[in-house]
Amino acid sequence: MKTLRKFLLILTALCLVFSFGACGTYTPPSGDGDGGGTIVPPGGGGTETPPEPDDGSFTVTLLWNKESFTEEQYENIDLLQAQWTDIETNEKFRANFNSEGVASIDGLDGDYQVTLVTPPDGFTYNPNIYQATNALTSVLIDLYQLTPTRGTGADPYQTCITISAIGAYRVTLQNASQEIWFKVGPSERGLYSMESLVDVTANKINPVLYTYDGHDEYINYESEQRIDDGGASNTFTKNFRWEIQLPQEEVGSIRFFVIRSTNNDPSAYPLVVDFIYDKDGDFTGGVQPSVPVYPEEDFSKWGDGDAQDITPAGTFTYCANRPGISNHLLDEEMVRLNPEDGYYHYYDEVTGEYGDLLFAKITQRTEVVDLPFTDPRMSIYYLNGKDYTSFLYGDDDEYDNYAKYVNNDGCYPVTEELKQFLMDYATSQAIFNDGEGLAEISREDDKGNVVFAGYNSDEESQWMFACGYYA
Repeated sequence: MKTLRKFLLILTALCLVFSFGACGTYTPPSGDGDGGGTIVPPGGGGTETPPEPDDGSFTVTLLWNKESFTEEQYENIDLLQAQWTDIETNEKFRANFNSEGVASIDGLDGDYQVTLVTPPDGFTYNPNIYQATNALTSVLIDLYQLTPTRGTGADPYQTCITISAIGAYRVTLQNASQEIWFKVGPSERGLYSMESLVDVTANKINPVLYTYDGHDEYINYESEQRIDDGGASNTFTKNFRWEIQLPQEEVGSIRFFVIRSTNNDPSAYPLVVDFIYDKDGDFTGGVQPSVPVYPEEDFSKWGDGDAQDITPAGTFTYCANRPGISNHLLDEEMVRLNPEDGYYHYYDEVTGEYGDLLFAKITQRTEVVDLPFTDPRMSIYYLNGKDYTSFLYGDDDEYDNYAKYVNNDGCYPVTEELKQFLMDYATSQAIFNDGEGLAEISREDDKGNVVFAGYNSDEESQWMFACGYYA
């Protein structure tokens, strides 16, 4: 994650006095906080540090960009303090930061854990990883601005927190029974990680992360993984670290997460759990690149993208819900491609007449999938070796696409090539899978009401899951 370089943007509003409560003996700093130091940007994964001071003092430097702010915006920097804790004796020393974002102290000798007494409101850092020694007296601390979220995370459906970008996040657990749900759907391939930043010093509460595969409001509980280590840890408190290599064909897939906790002292709550969701690099593994597909449909027959031209009267009804259909069955034997207009219709074999025009939902959600096909989180980049991005909504100037010509309900009449796309999606995503596929499993809301009854289909009819007609 990009290191925060502009954290002082909010310090003009920071007027509170930081708490000095800590375990061990507090020793006033011998330095006055006016020590020098050069701001050195991080490099090589944050391994670079500022130059060692010539006077033998110990320094802590915050990463920020001084040139981006005026002097008036630094007026509260002296409220923030750095703390050096002697690893052997637990004795503590403190010094204020100066207007250059540097805290300096003289007279230290030994090995020290380096922390901030209280990070600024709206920011966090890793309190477990910084140390200073006689050989390395200067420390560079990365600050991360907390990303705001919506929802309480009390359940995986109505209040689930959606994390849509890499960044630093914060949740608070009030007791051992509380759990906080959130979900992530990376929009590009890569190496991703999630790591908690709980201070291990108290060693009384352990954050635990549970992960699940799923899709929007569907959670595969059988895929549960419990992660309670991998980060900075003590004997009881073990910060979690989750990692995944996400190939292109899995881009857009949803993963659910739950943060819970265990404790050896219930009085230690509430527990603030800050964590970093990061993209650590690219990932080129997985399947080979897919072949782009472009539409052959003549969209000009519908005018200049005028949705009104193809919005019939009536209400859109999914094929699985057609009157007279039992068990929400999809059956392609009921429809046929009309050679006169190039679209699928319901067909009467007795009379030989073409009836209701068949439409497919493209830019709006379906009953089966809660995201439209045009949402970047949807996996249409690798469907049976085909990339349907330009086919549906890509920005290739040489080709038109289906999304431009949908009607007011996000629908377009089903062509032969659109049918092939829907079939490729259904089979590659296994939405019908021996009764366990996403299209087959019924779903209920938090009140127990059935919101989706589940479809049935033979192999040839799977493509109809996103289709319907107007009646």
